[in-house]
Amino acid sequence: MRLSPIAEMPADIRRHNRYAVLSLLREHGALSKSDLVGLTARTSTTISSILDVLLEEGLVRLTDGEDPPVVEASRGRPSTYYRLSSTRWLAAGIQIASDTVTGVVLTLDGQVLCSERLSVPPNLPTQDVLKAAATVITSTLEQTVQNQPEQYGRANLLGIGVALEGIVDVPNGSSISMPYRTAWRDVLIKSYFEEQFGVPVVVDWRVYAATLAEACYGSARGLSDFAYLNVDTGVAVSTVIAGMLVRSSEQPSGSTGELSHAISVGGSRLCYCGNTGCLDTEITTHMLVTQLREMLTVGQWHGVGQFWQTHEPSLDNMILALQQNDALTLQLRNRFSQNLSIAVNSTILLFNANMIVVGGGALRFGGAEALDYVRRGAQRLTILHSLFSATKIVASTLEPDPATVGAATLIIQAVMDGRVAISESQIKQ
Repeated sequence: MRLSPIAEMPADIRRHNRYAVLSLLREHGALSKSDLVGLTARTSTTISSILDVLLEEGLVRLTDGEDPPVVEASRGRPSTYYRLSSTRWLAAGIQIASDTVTGVVLTLDGQVLCSERLSVPPNLPTQDVLKAAATVITSTLEQTVQNQPEQYGRANLLGIGVALEGIVDVPNGSSISMPYRTAWRDVLIKSYFEEQFGVPVVVDWRVYAATLAEACYGSARGLSDFAYLNVDTGVAVSTVIAGMLVRSSEQPSGSTGELSHAISVGGSRLCYCGNTGCLDTEITTHMLVTQLREMLTVGQWHGVGQFWQTHEPSLDNMILALQQNDALTLQLRNRFSQNLSIAVNSTILLFNANMIVVGGGALRFGGAEALDYVRRGAQRLTILHSLFSATKIVASTLEPDPATVGAATLIIQAVMDGRVAISESQIKQ
């Protein structure tokens, strides 16, 4: 609902029509021209002109009846369908976080062709982190072509999306700050990757990127209302309402949606924000490892923690310890599950969304057991259960992770809705 009318210029209308066609092809697969006319309520002339441009750009291809349409035409099956081109353009995504960079190569229809994760310590100089990210992008693109040369040997790079942990200046394409990277300040991300690769680059906060990926390719695909809860080095929530991603207005991305310090779990542990008992002190990835170290110190004289006599405390090793029924990590998972339930129930009460998608590194530790506990916790909302019982609680299924897939989705979405134009030189390559 708009509170005041907004006049649309012809260019805006063309952009909206273009996005309507591309998003329908992404949602349904192969569609005929008459399908698109019926689904968009645009004229046949309008749809034809849009398809002509999209065919020229290589974003859409003709299938010539090789794929049956998902939406049947009303007067018999047509002989020609249109669908997104899955081999002409590839999108690269890179997530830069406080201890890793993760890259992915994605097709327009959301297929992950290659991914790679590289450990990048927090104390590494900023320029070395950027070089590592560029290396991962190059490596994943090369592996994609090497693994499937017939399909992707002639594919071109549509652009690069960058998902960032921390505080992000989206309009200027820069990273203002990042947790644990103390030397990381006002890093010009967009200009760096544009100079390195010569393609369009889109930069955003990783929680927004992950939410976009869930909406386009993940568990929330086709839903107009849902919330994405990210539990990683922080705890943050992002929402889609009436099909629109809700963003912070004038504030830098990453400064809103934080549940880390908005929710208290009643503990006495001091948080870096100056308060005690913040959710941030309990279920984030770094604090899970911290809690393990504390438990090992307390329990070392009591013969507990045999697994940890030969393993360093880390999140990956904690997941391995769970598989071996280590008592300490099982205890930590129980505690994690209880506090994750607080975060999810708070999200349900705040947004009453159709679905809560939970993702992030910490959920790898909690796993299905933690999510089962969370679902049972949601049933204990007593009288409110009748209001919120329809909310589904699911784990993200996007691999290697929703934020990295979201990074590549950023550039795909920007091209689809016309915010980023494909250059003539890209088309002619």
